[in-house]
Amino acid sequence: MNEISTQRLRAHVYELAGKIGEHNIFHPDALHAAEAYITEEWQQQGYAVHKQTYTVQGIECANLEITCTGNSRNSDFILIGAHYDSVLGSPGANDNGSGVAALLRAAFFLLGQYGQHGVCKSRQGTR
Repeated sequence: MNEISTQRLRAHVYELAGKIGEHNIFHPDALHAAEAYITEEWQQQGYAVHKQTYTVQGIECANLEITCTGNSRNSDFILIGAHYDSVLGSPGANDNGSGVAALLRAAFFLLGQYGQHGVCKSRQGTR
Protein backbone atom coordinates (compact mmCIF):
# COMPACT_ATOMS: atom_id res chain seq x y z
CA MET A 1 0.00 0.00 0.00
CA ASN A 2 1.26 3.50 -0.77
CA GLU A 3 2.23 5.82 2.03
CA ILE A 4 -0.36 8.36 3.06
CA SER A 5 0.75 11.71 1.70
CA THR A 6 1.04 14.38 4.36
CA GLN A 7 0.87 16.89 1.51
CA ARG A 8 -2.59 15.63 0.48
CA LEU A 9 -3.77 15.69 4.10
CA ARG A 10 -2.56 19.27 4.48
CA ALA A 11 -4.14 20.25 1.17
CA HIS A 12 -7.54 18.99 2.34
CA VAL A 13 -7.26 20.84 5.67
CA TYR A 14 -6.14 24.01 3.87
CA GLU A 15 -9.06 23.83 1.45
CA LEU A 16 -11.61 23.35 4.22
CA ALA A 17 -10.19 25.68 6.89
CA GLY A 18 -8.10 28.11 4.84
CA LYS A 19 -10.02 28.68 1.63
CA ILE A 20 -13.57 27.82 2.73
CA GLY A 21 -13.17 28.97 6.34
CA GLU A 22 -15.79 28.67 9.04
CA HIS A 23 -18.50 26.36 7.70
CA ASN A 24 -21.60 25.70 9.79
CA ILE A 25 -25.26 26.69 9.84
CA PHE A 26 -24.26 30.28 10.65
CA HIS A 27 -22.20 30.31 7.43
CA PRO A 28 -24.38 28.25 5.10
CA ASP A 29 -22.60 29.17 1.85
CA ALA A 30 -19.33 27.92 3.30
CA LEU A 31 -21.05 24.81 4.70
CA HIS A 32 -22.34 24.02 1.22
CA ALA A 33 -18.87 24.70 -0.23
CA ALA A 34 -17.39 22.15 2.18
CA GLU A 35 -20.07 19.65 1.17
CA ALA A 36 -19.31 20.27 -2.51
CA TYR A 37 -15.56 19.86 -1.94
CA ILE A 38 -16.00 16.51 -0.17
CA THR A 39 -18.46 15.30 -2.83
CA GLU A 40 -16.10 16.27 -5.65
CA GLU A 41 -13.12 14.59 -3.98
CA TRP A 42 -15.03 11.34 -3.56
CA GLN A 43 -16.39 11.47 -7.10
CA GLN A 44 -12.87 11.97 -8.46
CA GLN A 45 -11.86 8.83 -6.53
CA GLY A 46 -14.62 6.95 -8.35
CA TYR A 47 -17.26 6.80 -5.63
CA ALA A 48 -20.97 7.43 -6.03
CA VAL A 49 -21.90 9.89 -3.28
CA HIS A 50 -25.27 9.50 -1.60
CA LYS A 51 -26.70 12.57 0.09
CA GLN A 52 -29.21 12.63 2.95
CA THR A 53 -30.56 16.14 3.40
CA TYR A 54 -32.24 17.64 6.42
CA THR A 55 -32.98 21.15 7.66
CA VAL A 56 -31.57 22.87 10.76
CA GLN A 57 -32.83 26.38 11.60
CA GLY A 58 -33.98 26.81 8.01
CA ILE A 59 -30.60 25.76 6.55
CA GLU A 60 -30.35 22.69 4.33
CA CYS A 61 -27.65 20.35 5.65
CA ALA A 62 -26.52 16.96 4.40
CA ASN A 63 -24.94 13.72 5.42
CA LEU A 64 -22.77 12.26 2.68
CA GLU A 65 -22.13 8.56 2.26
CA ILE A 66 -20.04 6.36 -0.02
CA THR A 67 -19.86 2.60 -0.30
CA CYS A 68 -17.48 0.28 -2.09
CA THR A 69 -18.53 -3.34 -2.30
CA GLY A 70 -15.88 -6.02 -2.64
CA ASN A 71 -15.94 -9.42 -4.23
CA SER A 72 -14.88 -12.00 -1.67
CA ARG A 73 -15.79 -10.73 1.80
CA ASN A 74 -18.96 -8.77 1.19
CA SER A 75 -20.48 -9.76 4.55
CA ASP A 76 -17.69 -7.79 6.29
CA PHE A 77 -17.70 -4.02 6.40
CA ILE A 78 -15.76 -1.05 7.69
CA LEU A 79 -17.62 2.08 8.74
CA ILE A 80 -15.69 5.32 9.08
CA GLY A 81 -17.20 8.70 9.85
CA ALA A 82 -16.46 12.35 10.50
CA HIS A 83 -18.46 15.55 10.70
CA TYR A 84 -17.54 18.29 8.26
CA ASP A 85 -19.12 21.32 9.90
CA SER A 86 -16.86 23.55 11.96
CA VAL A 87 -17.56 24.86 15.42
CA LEU A 88 -18.78 28.44 15.78
CA GLY A 89 -15.93 30.93 15.54
CA SER A 90 -13.43 28.49 14.07
CA PRO A 91 -12.31 27.75 10.51
CA GLY A 92 -12.39 24.08 11.44
CA ALA A 93 -8.80 22.95 10.88
CA ASN A 94 -8.80 20.72 13.95
CA ASP A 95 -12.56 20.41 14.43
CA ASN A 96 -12.94 18.69 12.10
CA GLY A 97 -10.89 19.46 8.98
CA SER A 98 -8.20 17.04 10.07
CA GLY A 99 -10.79 14.29 10.53
CA VAL A 100 -12.30 14.98 7.11
CA ALA A 101 -8.82 14.95 5.53
CA ALA A 102 -8.08 11.59 7.15
CA LEU A 103 -11.43 10.22 5.99
CA LEU A 104 -10.87 11.38 2.40
CA ARG A 105 -7.46 9.72 2.31
CA ALA A 106 -8.76 6.57 4.01
CA ALA A 107 -11.49 6.29 1.37
CA PHE A 108 -8.85 6.63 -1.33
CA PHE A 109 -6.77 3.78 0.10
CA LEU A 110 -9.70 1.58 1.14
CA LEU A 111 -11.11 1.59 -2.38
CA GLY A 112 -7.92 -0.07 -3.57
CA GLN A 113 -7.72 -2.46 -0.63
CA TYR A 114 -11.32 -3.40 0.10
CA GLY A 115 -12.79 -2.71 -3.30
CA GLN A 116 -11.55 -6.22 -4.05
CA HIS A 117 -12.09 -7.89 -0.67
CA GLY A 118 -14.94 -6.40 1.31
CA VAL A 119 -17.14 -3.40 1.86
CA CYS A 120 -16.09 0.01 3.05
CA LYS A 121 -18.60 2.68 3.96
CA SER A 122 -17.63 6.24 4.74
CA ARG A 123 -19.95 8.88 6.03
CA GLN A 124 -19.49 12.60 6.44
CA GLY A 125 -22.09 14.65 8.16
CA THR A 126 -22.85 17.73 10.10
CA ARG A 127 -23.42 17.13 13.77
